[in-house]
Amino acid sequence: MATLEKIRKRSVLLFTIIIVALLAFILGDFLNSGRSFFSDPTTAAKVAGHKIDIQELNNRVNQLKQQDQNADDGALREQVLNDMLNEALFNEELEKVGIVVTDDELTAFMFPESNPEQKFQMQQFYDAVKNPAKYGIDEQTATQYKEQWAQMEKAAENQLKVIKYNQLLQNTLVPNKLDLASERELFTHNTKARVVSKTTAELKDDDYAVSDDEIAAEYEKFKNSPAFKLNEVESAVDFIVVDVNPSEADYANAKAEVDSAVVKLKEETETQAVNSNYNFQVTRAQLTPDQLNQQRGQMQQAMFQASQQRMQIPPEFMSTLTALNVLDTLPAGNLWESGLSNDNYTIAKMIARNEVASDTDTVITYDFAIITYNVEPSNATRDEVKQKISEFAKSNNTAAKFEKNAADNGYVLQSSYVTPSSFSLHALTPMGEQTIPDTYNAAHWAVKAEKDQVSPVFANQQENRFVVVAVKDIYKGDIIPVTDGNVRKAMTQRIRDRKKVDALAKEYAGKADNIEGYAELMGVPVNEVELNFNTAQRYGAQTLGKAAVAKEGALVGPVNGNGQIVVFEVIESGTSEAPVTDKQLAEQFKARRGGNSVTKLVPAILRHDKKVETRVHDLMGGDQ
Repeated sequence: MATLEKIRKRSVLLFTIIIVALLAFILGDFLNSGRSFFSDPTTAAKVAGHKIDIQELNNRVNQLKQQDQNADDGALREQVLNDMLNEALFNEELEKVGIVVTDDELTAFMFPESNPEQKFQMQQFYDAVKNPAKYGIDEQTATQYKEQWAQMEKAAENQLKVIKYNQLLQNTLVPNKLDLASERELFTHNTKARVVSKTTAELKDDDYAVSDDEIAAEYEKFKNSPAFKLNEVESAVDFIVVDVNPSEADYANAKAEVDSAVVKLKEETETQAVNSNYNFQVTRAQLTPDQLNQQRGQMQQAMFQASQQRMQIPPEFMSTLTALNVLDTLPAGNLWESGLSNDNYTIAKMIARNEVASDTDTVITYDFAIITYNVEPSNATRDEVKQKISEFAKSNNTAAKFEKNAADNGYVLQSSYVTPSSFSLHALTPMGEQTIPDTYNAAHWAVKAEKDQVSPVFANQQENRFVVVAVKDIYKGDIIPVTDGNVRKAMTQRIRDRKKVDALAKEYAGKADNIEGYAELMGVPVNEVELNFNTAQRYGAQTLGKAAVAKEGALVGPVNGNGQIVVFEVIESGTSEAPVTDKQLAEQFKARRGGNSVTKLVPAILRHDKKVETRVHDLMGGDQ
C-alpha cells in the first residue's frame, strides 16, 4: 500500500519513467511494425506492393533519436527505413504461414509470472490507462498513455510472432540421420600431419596479368549471387573526405595560451585565470581519498567497457584519469601538466588539502580542479582546407578526372554506392561498410545527380569535415554489371591469386621426395599440425579434403591452401578422441545449415528478388 501511495503522489513522473523502461524492454529493435496503406503523397517507399508512410517513418526515427540524442540522423533514417521494408515483407510471410497471437498469449507475455517486477509495473500502467482519474492524470496525458499502451501491445504481438516464426524454423529445419553422419564426419575426422607452406606474398601482381575475357568469365560464376543483386537503382560513387586538423599555427597559439594560463594559475589560489575563458573546461571537486579511488575505478571500468565494445575513448578522458592519479601526491597549491597529448592539454591543480578532526577520526578532503584544453582548428585553417578542396572539385569536374588526380593532390579516394534508400555515405572497408557520419546532404546530392557529375563541397555541422562526391555510373538493372570498378577489382584479385598459387605449385611440384626436401626448397620450417575442421580456414578446404582421404605415410601436395601452397606428410589419420553426441551434432547442424543460420538470413531471403521504390529524398529535400 505504501508503494501504491507513492505512485499516486508522483504518478505522472513515475509513469513516464515506467513507460520509457517498458518500451525499451518490449520494443527492442522491433518497433511498431505492420503493413499499412497510405495515399501516394505520403508514401515514402514501396516494396512488393507494401507502402511505407513518411509520417510513420519520421515517428520511428524520432523515437529512436530520443533514446540516443547523439545518433547520426542519416544513419538512423537509413536503418529505420530498411527495418520497415523488411518488416513489411516479414508480416506478409507471417500471414502466408498463418501465424497469429491469441489474447491469452499476449496477456501472458506482457504480464509475465516469471518476472514479478515487470508484471507489477505493467499492471500499474494498465490501471492508469483504464482509470486515469484514480492517479490524478490529466486528459491530455491520459490520451498519450492510451496511445503508448496500444503501441506496446502491437510491439509485443509482433515480437511474439517473431518468436513463433523462429520456433517454426527451428522445428522444421532439423537434421536427419544422413545430416548427422555428415556432421560427425566433418567435425570428428582428424589428420595428424607434418606440414610446410609457402605464401604468394613475394610474387608481384604485374607478373600475373588478367584479361577482360578472364574477368568476364569469372563474373559469370558469381553474378547471380546475393552480393550482386540490385533491389533498386544504385549509383557507383567516388568520394573524398577531408578532416580539418589544427595547423602548426593553431598548435603554437594553443601552447602559448596554455603556458600563459599555467603561469597565472600558479600565482593564484583558485582558477580565476581560466574561469572566463571558453577554451578551457574546468571541473571542480572535493573528494576524500576513498571517493577519489572510487571515481578512478569507475572511469577505468568505463574505459574497459568502451574498449570491449570497440568504442573510441576521447583523449581528454585518458588525460583526466592520469590527472586524477597524481592527486594523491600533489601538494596544495601545486599544478600538474600533461603536455600536449592527442590535441589535448590537461592540468590538475590541488587547491587545498583539508583535514577535519573528530573524536574518533580525521577526515581528509582534496579540493582540486581538473582543467582541459582541446586544440581546435582555427577559422583560418578551416577556410584554407575548404578552399583547397573546392578548387580541386571545380578543376576536376568529371568522374574520370576526379579519380585520376585525387592522389596527386594529397587526397585519399574512397569508393561506395548510394541508392534512393541511402541517407549517408559508406566507406567500403575490409571489415564491411562503415557509415561516414553527418553526410546526408552528400548522399542526397548523389542520389539526384547524373552520371559523371562532381558535387560541390559539403560540410558537417561542426565544419571540421568536408566531403566531395563524383558519380561514376548509375545501375538500373537487376545486378551490378561487370563494368563496375569494385566488381572488376574483386574478380581480378580472385583470378590473380589463383594464378599465383598455380605458378607456385608448378614451381615446386615433384621437386622433392619427402617433407624435409620441400621445407629446404621453400626455405620454411616443418610444423606438426592437425588437419581438421578447426584448421580448414588456415590451410584451405582443398587441403582438408585431400587430408581426409590420404593414407598414413602419404606425401601430398603442393595443394592450393588459401593464398599459399601446402605440402603435407600424413602421420596418422583417424577420428578425434573427443566424444561427440548426436545432440551436439544437431546443434552444429542448426548453427551451420539449420534454423539458427536461416533465421539470420530471413530478411535477405525475403528481400532477394523484391524491387524497392524509394522517394524519401523527394519528400524530405536536402539541408537536413
